[in-house]
Amino acid sequence: GTGAVYCQLLDSLYPGRVPLGKVNWRARLEYEFLQNYKLLQAVLERLGIDKKMDVKAVITQINRLAKCKYQDNLEMIQWLKRYIELQGGPQEHYDPVARRGKAIVELPMKKTGK
Repeated sequence: GTGAVYCQLLDSLYPGRVPLGKVNWRARLEYEFLQNYKLLQAVLERLGIDKKMDVKAVITQINRLAKCKYQDNLEMIQWLKRYIELQGGPQEHYDPVARRGKAIVELPMKKTGK
């Protein structure tokens, strides 16, 4: 739900076109998620993907994606997977860890009290 993985997946298809240095990999709060989604939206528009596919319908749901709603995120990842497959898949020798650089990746976890 943070939007960071969507940015990484898009970078796997278009290396260097997504400014991964601007992705907040440690996002924990909704407003931080929104910044990642705004970055994703800007990249989609810059690549002209909105003209090739119905991205606008997906991107207008940014607020729901940032709220980590299961159904909305499921639809987004299914759409992105399909788009990547239609484009021939990610670059053959794509190294996601190297592309992120020194960014520390933390997954938001629910607090269990333990």
